Amino acid sequence: MPPGPDRPLGPAILRIAAWPIETIAPLRGDAFAARVDAWIEAGDAIGRDSGTLTGRLHAVIPALADRATRRAALDLKRRLHGGAEPLPGEPVARLLASPALPPEVGDGLRRMARRRESHAAERAAIEAAHAAELDRAGAELARIARSDAFLRALCLASPSTYRQWCQSGAGGGRERSRRRLQATLHRYLMRAVGRATPNGLWAGIALEDPGLSAERPLDIRPAQAATRVSPALAPFARALEALNRQRPWIEAVGWRINPTLRRAGPERWVFGTVADGIWRALQVEHHPVLDWLTARAPASGGPWRLAEIEADLGRHAPPAAARAIAEGWIAAGLLWSDAAFPAIYADGWEALDAIASVLPAAEAPLWRRCRDALRQIAQTLEAGIDRLAPDALRAQLDAANAAAARVLDRYGPAEPHGDVLVVDRGAPFRFALSDAFAHAIDGRCRAAFAFDRFGLGTSESRIGLRRLFGGLGPGEAVPLADFLTRGLDTEPVPRGLAWEERVLPCAGDLAPQARAAFAGWERAIGAGWADPVLALEAGAAPDVPLPPGSALLLVGTGAEEPALRLGGITPEPCFFYARFSHLFGDAGAGPDPFRAWLQASLRAVEARAPHLRFADLAVRNQRAPNVAARPRLSPDLVDPLDPAALRELTVSCDAAGRPVLRRAGEAAALIPSARSAAYLGGLDRFAAILSGIAVFLGRPALLAPIPRLSREIADWHHLPRLDLGSTTISPERWTPPEALGAGLVAARGAERFILWRRFVREARLPAFVHSFQGRHQTESLLATASALGIEILAQDLAAHGPALRLQEVHPAPDRFVARDAEGRRYFAELAVAWAGDPAFFDGYPAPGS
Repeated sequence: MPPGPDRPLGPAILRIAAWPIETIAPLRGDAFAARVDAWIEAGDAIGRDSGTLTGRLHAVIPALADRATRRAALDLKRRLHGGAEPLPGEPVARLLASPALPPEVGDGLRRMARRRESHAAERAAIEAAHAAELDRAGAELARIARSDAFLRALCLASPSTYRQWCQSGAGGGRERSRRRLQATLHRYLMRAVGRATPNGLWAGIALEDPGLSAERPLDIRPAQAATRVSPALAPFARALEALNRQRPWIEAVGWRINPTLRRAGPERWVFGTVADGIWRALQVEHHPVLDWLTARAPASGGPWRLAEIEADLGRHAPPAAARAIAEGWIAAGLLWSDAAFPAIYADGWEALDAIASVLPAAEAPLWRRCRDALRQIAQTLEAGIDRLAPDALRAQLDAANAAAARVLDRYGPAEPHGDVLVVDRGAPFRFALSDAFAHAIDGRCRAAFAFDRFGLGTSESRIGLRRLFGGLGPGEAVPLADFLTRGLDTEPVPRGLAWEERVLPCAGDLAPQARAAFAGWERAIGAGWADPVLALEAGAAPDVPLPPGSALLLVGTGAEEPALRLGGITPEPCFFYARFSHLFGDAGAGPDPFRAWLQASLRAVEARAPHLRFADLAVRNQRAPNVAARPRLSPDLVDPLDPAALRELTVSCDAAGRPVLRRAGEAAALIPSARSAAYLGGLDRFAAILSGIAVFLGRPALLAPIPRLSREIADWHHLPRLDLGSTTISPERWTPPEALGAGLVAARGAERFILWRRFVREARLPAFVHSFQGRHQTESLLATASALGIEILAQDLAAHGPALRLQEVHPAPDRFVARDAEGRRYFAELAVAWAGDPAFFDGYPAPGS
């Protein structure tokens, strides 16, 4: 039965790892870790008892009349104090032979000598056991990697690693290469078990089933997994870029003036364009023909051909130079081709279809045949990818690559791009939330939103709004084109390690509020930073209207109600939906439940507040165009790189400082939204600014996990698990001193694992943590009892530097709520979305108010 009509949330989304946590049980090495821990504990006990024996020996020394015996006692005293190594035999024998040595001190010295000998012998045995443990765990890893399911996922994720694995079966090869391959396989396996982010065959995603009646708060049941295969758009984007720069195609495409081109004084022009895959602000020196270009182009009524540009330009510049000038404009980005990706597309197939319609007549049939060939292969994979042998899957992907190469290679040497088909995987589960649990989630998200991290969420949003819209005066309505080109590049956002370093340098006059919020964190954590769990006192939370948004949750089983960890809040309801929406509906069956819910919610707001209208925002991501995929959800579309939009739209700020977008001749305020997960690096600045009209009103800083505080890095090296009422808003985490990472890199053999286990015991790490290291700081599951895992961690630290962060897996694996028919447990994340409170939209003033 469908959710109740008063349910505050839309259909939820489940993201789930493809391999259960039980997969890596053979890699853990619990028995070996326990043996090392026992050896460490024995060494610590030896140290404590040696201190007592040292005191007794110190008291005896004055009574030793023989000088040689006294020297032996002093030597043993230093040895006892210095560690747990075996005691030298000659001084022990000399001292024990002295009649002046009290019997109880002699007995203690004999016992200590035996304990130290035994401890040293165990250390030597541990060295051999460590080598055997690495061999055992490596063999288990190879066994797991040989499964067809793992090899299919590897074949998709990294063709080069898959080929290397296949070649390694013949034996031989250098030890260094084998170790590198082992480390790569281990990283992929830990990603498959410990991360739920949808990616290839490593993790899947499912939309809540409205036909399933939830018998539990979160009712998850096994189901058939869907697979969708689509084209990777990046190689086609590079081919389009090459086509738009070369003859004969440059003659056949249509050209339009770059809508961002603006005069910036008597000597220069400024404009924005994509260069090297990212948006850049550029400038050129003034030339009289640029005045002609900007005056001529908007009245053209459509795109120019290059021959037309050359002919017109020849009347305003030397005819012999007209072609070179026009091609220079194209190369610089002053002219843009019509042969480009559409402003919005639901998936790669829709994008390819749209591209074929704007290509030169001679090229379009080739692209369509390529598209058809890829679609046929994709249908084969969708119908039976789980039954394909890995080599057969590789053959299908290679056939797709060959079909694409027949087109892409026409435009010059193709850059390496991996496979031309990408796979999105549905999770093999169906699920539903009970209405009671949906209301509980809504209440907890509202509490976190009202808590607002002691006010930092609001402060960071105000700072962000100030950076993007601070140039607008009260009541000032500025043509969008003029506003967006007031500096084509945004100032870089500070990227410091500490939270304070990211916020305060760009806070300006908002710094006092931000400092007060940081002081709130200091007061809350300062006395309890060493505790494993800290309950935050949120105080009386104001009744804050909730804007549209979504949240990522980790749900665990509980004795009375599910445990809930808040991963982050985003002001975009579609953030976890848009990229994978093509997994959730069947062609011709109408919109999926999420899309139907959101569209109905938008219509309800527009009916209540006729002075508001929602619009989709065109978002382009040149580096990862697949990420920009999302379905069309609103009738209206705002394309900030469309000259007509730039002419018709104005931007202003209301009395509360919120930006408002309006179209000439229309009273309604537009709220444009990307409705996508695509606000990543590489966006054009125009879309980045316009997305702020909706995004910054929802405190986007709440999306990210709580950043590290300065004292957490420098002094505490630890942050407790932070609980806000019954919700965890941050898991327990550790920032070890870099000396630990450097020590792991420098150590060899069993000493590396011993050093690690000392830290595990001192920090009280659980059986599993997520580790973050390297430039990208991507999380990786780490079993703290795995000698093989620590070897590979040390390799990463050697390659990328000794900095290391660790975070608990919470809820812990024994509380994972996603389980299959055999009871195996899966790491899962639940994404929920809401449409926003009516009171939030009531805050937008009607025109003239």
